[in-house]
Amino acid sequence: MTTPSANHRLLNFVQSALLLGLIAWIAVTAIAGPENGLLMALAMGGGLLFAPAMPRRLLLSTYQAQRLTGRDAPGLVAALAELARRSGLQRAPALYRVPSRLPNAFGLGRPEDSAICVTDGLLDQLDGENSPGFWRMRSGISPTATCGL
Repeated sequence: MTTPSANHRLLNFVQSALLLGLIAWIAVTAIAGPENGLLMALAMGGGLLFAPAMPRRLLLSTYQAQRLTGRDAPGLVAALAELARRSGLQRAPALYRVPSRLPNAFGLGRPEDSAICVTDGLLDQLDGENSPGFWRMRSGISPTATCGL
């Protein structure tokens, strides 16, 4: 697995800043009017740019996520570890359960400190046949896409 170059990271940062700034400007201008919209949009966009730097623990506690171990879900943890190995990740992402009936999953963090969160609703729908396909979709196609920049 290759790590993104400094130029690639800078380009991602600039594109994200422009996109967030434009979205914030449109939304705030529609609500607050054109005279205050630009200043408020810049302040909001600047705050959102620091959101990816939030500690993983803070985000996990916001979702009330609980870590799943090999004792809690041995098949899922083993499937995730195998797919991480095949993908060339240095280590498998940590697996967390989020208390929600909606079927959903998301990844957060960076490749060296990543996590995959799965809701109760999705865990109820996963069985032995379709769970490897799910993990391949979440972590195996592009490790950097689900685990950070």
